[in-house]
Amino acid sequence: MNRSIARVKPGSSPNAEREPCRGMMRPERAEHRGGKGLVLVHRCVVCGFVRPNRVADDPVQGDDIDAIIALMSVAG
Repeated sequence: MNRSIARVKPGSSPNAEREPCRGMMRPERAEHRGGKGLVLVHRCVVCGFVRPNRVADDPVQGDDIDAIIALMSVAG
């Protein structure tokens, strides 16, 4: 698993009551959504909670585009 596209659920999340385990969110697939562009769909490895996250287009701390392309080629 590439940690540059994995996420940890924050404790201050608006959905914290539905995410009690605070487990690692593993990238499952990449999708293109009309209003949001490219999103990574993450699934919690502990409880199975699913959350989409927009790809970070930040030159300083962006998501690893090579890892995203690899995920897209495996999942699609």
